[in-house]
Amino acid sequence: MTNYAKGDRPKYLVPGLSRSDEALLFETLPHVNTALRYNMNQTPEQRDAAIAEEMEQQEKQTEMMYRILDLRNADRATINAVNRKKVIEDFGQGNSGGSIVQGKPGSVELEQH
Repeated sequence: MTNYAKGDRPKYLVPGLSRSDEALLFETLPHVNTALRYNMNQTPEQRDAAIAEEMEQQEKQTEMMYRILDLRNADRATINAVNRKKVIEDFGQGNSGGSIVQGKPGSVELEQH
């Protein structure tokens, strides 16, 4: 089972999310937001406390985004579309109209852990 609070990432994210989108959402933005909280007018103790608080908030937001974008939380139509695409990629050899990939829609499921 995926434990988002411990930093686990979902195995599959919803379709349409590119690797660069994922990097922006989960790697770049949390650091930028934390850096923006850095205030030179505060004492070092105040800055450290503000940064620690912001990092905690960013972890919570990252956890929430993973929950939203995890394919296991998607609707049936999205999951069926991903399943069809996976079958075509695995068996179609570039031919989505061939009999080998013309199975019953939804007859293949993604692995769930």
